[in-house]
Amino acid sequence: MSAPARQTFAQGRDGQPLALADEHIAMAYERPRAFLDLLFADVPSGYRVSDGVAVIDVRGPLEQRSGWFWDGYDSVQQRIGDALADPAARAVVLCLDSPGGVVAGMLDTARAIRAAADAADKPLVAHADTWATSAAYGLAVAADHISVTHDGALGSVGVIATVYDRTKATADAGLDVRVVRSGALKADPHPDVPLTDASVARVRARVVDLAQSFAAWVGERRGQTAEAVLSHQGATLYAARAIEAGLADSVGTLADALTTARALADARDSTRRDRMTDQTMRAQLDTLRAALAVDSDAEITAAVATLRKRAEAADAAAAELATLKAQIAERDARDAAAAREEVLVKHRQRGALTPAMEARSEEHTSELQSPCNLVCRLLLEKK
Repeated sequence: MSAPARQTFAQGRDGQPLALADEHIAMAYERPRAFLDLLFADVPSGYRVSDGVAVIDVRGPLEQRSGWFWDGYDSVQQRIGDALADPAARAVVLCLDSPGGVVAGMLDTARAIRAAADAADKPLVAHADTWATSAAYGLAVAADHISVTHDGALGSVGVIATVYDRTKATADAGLDVRVVRSGALKADPHPDVPLTDASVARVRARVVDLAQSFAAWVGERRGQTAEAVLSHQGATLYAARAIEAGLADSVGTLADALTTARALADARDSTRRDRMTDQTMRAQLDTLRAALAVDSDAEITAAVATLRKRAEAADAAAAELATLKAQIAERDARDAAAAREEVLVKHRQRGALTPAMEARSEEHTSELQSPCNLVCRLLLEKK
């Protein structure tokens, strides 16, 4: 297996705007050469789910499109989209260890990530473990919460481009190189064309425009103005200082970030339940308005008050009716007892009742419904 080649991320990108932390401009990164090296290259892919939270790793410099050597915005966006769509994931943590990368595609990707999280209605947490600078920070601010390790780095909000003039070196080498182009601003500047203040100024203007757009995005997400973000002059800020500057929300480990993500998911679930309750109550109010044939809440209140008074009147009438029924029942009972006693007296005077029948009549007093029933029963027992 051949040894990996080493080169800086900025090599071969002369003049291309980069959102890359200054500390990494000259840092060398390994690029595998052999086929087997490619197979075993440590390129982030997919995601893992830990107790309801999907974790997506983003490591190393970032290209617009992923390949064998670098992670890309397209791949990061795809992994986040897959994690957000996973029913097993209640939240997503973007675990970053990246100094940044190319400008092209970064802002569109960051906004697409934010839109995807909103559409899925799931919390998105970014964790700097330990680098999330420049373009990587541009992705991080799409999150609802940003955490950083105690020695982690954030920020470096800015754009950088390198231009150079190699005409003297070419001439010293005895080479005659001529650049043929359709217009003076085509491939401006070009290393084989002498640099001018005007060509450098044009590059600077492009860099400033891109930095302004970058800062506006960060300010939008972090509640700051673009000018406040740019006031840091593209500096890399570490942990506590990043929090003081409003670029992060908490300091902690990846485990802490996972805990935060779960807490945000719990809070969102509670909010979602409250929202469903509100929707149910609004539906019930609509049904009540229709039933009462009213349009406003004030009319509902008035109608309910009227119904309550009617209900109270109905309760009073029901109580009065119950009292009257009880009084009638009591009167009927007294009348029945008097009539029964009158019948019994007459039959005693005639000698029609034996002692046994007298005893029996006392036992059945509560069961007898009328004097006729008593007489009939006694006469039947006598036979």
